[in-house]
Amino acid sequence: MRLMRGLLRAFGYVYHLILALFALGVAVVALGSRSVTLQLEMLPWGIGSSPFWLMLAALIGLVSVAAAVTGKTRILYAVYTLAVLVILVRGLFLGPYTFGAVMEWTTALWLLLGALLAAIGAFSSRGERQ
Repeated sequence: MRLMRGLLRAFGYVYHLILALFALGVAVVALGSRSVTLQLEMLPWGIGSSPFWLMLAALIGLVSVAAAVTGKTRILYAVYTLAVLVILVRGLFLGPYTFGAVMEWTTALWLLLGALLAAIGAFSSRGERQ
C-alpha cells in the first residue's frame, strides 16, 4: 500500500509539473503576442484576462509542487490538485465547452483521469510524517 501511495504521489508531482509548465508556456506566448486573444472556454475566468490568470495558476502550481516535493508543505499541493480537478470537471463537462471530435473528448477524459489520480495521490499522503 505504501508503494502505491508513493507511485501516485510521484505521478501527481510529474503530472502537475508538466501541466503547470504547459500553462505557463501558453500564458507567456499569449502575453507576448498581443494581437491574439486567448480563448479557453473551459476555464472560469473571462476571455480578456485569461493569460494573466493562467500564468498565476501555473506559478501557484509550480510553487505548490516544489513545496510538496521538498516536504515544506503538502497541504498547498493537495488544495491545488483539488482545485485543478474541480476546474477540469466543471469546465470540460459541466460548462458550456463543447467537443468538436471524439479525439478531443478522449483527450479530455485522459486529462481528467490524470488529475483524479494526482488528487488521490496528494490526499493519500495525509497523516504521514514528513
